[in-house]
Amino acid sequence: MNNNYSVAFFELAKETNTLEKSYQSFSQFYQIFQSEKEIKNYLSSPLISVDDKKKIIDQMTDDSDFKYFLDVIIDNGEMNELEDIYLSFKNSYQKFFRIKEVIIKTNKHLDEKELLHLKNILDKKYPEYQIELIEVIDEEELFGYEVFIDSKRISINIKDNVLEMKKNI
Repeated sequence: MNNNYSVAFFELAKETNTLEKSYQSFSQFYQIFQSEKEIKNYLSSPLISVDDKKKIIDQMTDDSDFKYFLDVIIDNGEMNELEDIYLSFKNSYQKFFRIKEVIIKTNKHLDEKELLHLKNILDKKYPEYQIELIEVIDEEELFGYEVFIDSKRISINIKDNVLEMKKNI
């Protein structure tokens, strides 16, 4: 059912020419929803009334279409499915605008030269897409870095290369 919510909201935003605004509203809300556990637990709790949840939503966004969308999800008791709904909406948005999301996971920030080099490689490999490069710092990443393109892992990790070599010896 969660895919139905994202498809309906995506189509509404497309028809009303508010797709970018809707995506921004949803992304900002989702980021808060994921990072603030108290808000996530409150809005997902079956013990909290629908009206109380809607009051919180009213305080969190000014986008009337997005508020209505969240109200429908709340009315149907589906806030615990928000992650799947968001990811489905984000996927539709990226396909529509031909955006390829690339996540680079390293143990330290890459400098501008390294990021530009990676972006140039990706631009050549995917000329029909707009590349959205997201850097994630993971201090446990000991060697090299990992790249995820559209959620598919492309390892550029020395440790993985050594393990692969050991398997083949």
